Amino acid sequence: MHYNHLGGLKRLAMDRDIIEAFNGEIYIVISSSHPRDRVISYLKYIPSKEKGSSIWFKDGIWYHRILKHYGAKYLSKIIKEYKIDDFLVYDDYLGITLIEIPTNQVKVHYLPEERTKEIIREPKDKLEMTAREIILSLSEKTGVPIDNIGITGSILLKMHNLRYSDIDLLVYGYNNAFKIRRHLLKLLEEGEFFKRLHGWLLEKYVEELTKTYPLDRFEALRICEETWSRGVFRNRFFSIHPVLYPSENIIKYGDQRYKGICLLKIKARVVDDRYSMFMPAIYRVSNVKLLSGCKFTEVNKISEVVSYEAIYSDIAGVGEDILVYGKLEKVEDLNTGNIHYRVLVGSYEANGMDYIKPLRWYSEENI
Repeated sequence: MHYNHLGGLKRLAMDRDIIEAFNGEIYIVISSSHPRDRVISYLKYIPSKEKGSSIWFKDGIWYHRILKHYGAKYLSKIIKEYKIDDFLVYDDYLGITLIEIPTNQVKVHYLPEERTKEIIREPKDKLEMTAREIILSLSEKTGVPIDNIGITGSILLKMHNLRYSDIDLLVYGYNNAFKIRRHLLKLLEEGEFFKRLHGWLLEKYVEELTKTYPLDRFEALRICEETWSRGVFRNRFFSIHPVLYPSENIIKYGDQRYKGICLLKIKARVVDDRYSMFMPAIYRVSNVKLLSGCKFTEVNKISEVVSYEAIYSDIAGVGEDILVYGKLEKVEDLNTGNIHYRVLVGSYEANGMDYIKPLRWYSEENI
């Protein structure tokens, strides 16, 4: 099918694609659901006029990495500090101001799945060789075709640093994500080649988590102990991020309108976690109890918790109780007219203090 609205895109934009605008700035795509002729994203690299000014370099250009930590509060800071007014949009459906790149302003669309093919065919350095080994091993052990595995981050841009860069992989497709998850959990338990974070890499990541999110050391360690999507392979940190194809999105852009109400803290029980691995992570909930925050009288109409903070993806399963602090939003289904409410984690209003935490982490007296 031909899409004349694609502009500079090579296909429909998907989560963690990378796009370079005509002004030279480099953006990371958020989710696989976008307006027809714009791409929701965040700014990560800007060109520098000073030679040798950073470790990030490609095609004769040095770049400053302006997003040094992930999280909504850092994205909000970038929007305030950098002049990106041309791409800032108040989105009537999402109810917030954010970066949406017009597709006709996309100069280069970097495709993670195409970069994977290049690395499989001809790795150029030790980091690419390690990435190739991970991809081939995962594909062989899980049955997920290499065509459904992508690589993002600085390796996708071909400006990775052999000392500092991580290996950030993507697995495309709902069913493929569950295959990778199931097999990687086993491989991490075996600990032969794929290992959980340990040693200085564990300490570094725990420190990063506690600085970036409202987590103490105990909570950060629990995340590291339980996650399947981050680990170590041959002493190199790797991550794997499930990505839905646009056709698999359960909520299409423009089908719902969101209106922020207030910040609150709730306790809820997860009743559906099928889309908790993806961006955004979606948890259907019931048994909702208001713990603090604004006085909202229709708590029984809160039916989902949604996180744009990837650290809280796949953090709790069906039947588990969770503590959530976030922004209460009214959700209007524009097809049916139905109204429900959700709690959003990863809003500008919460300024990095929002979270999802499973109650199984704590004893009753510590809740």
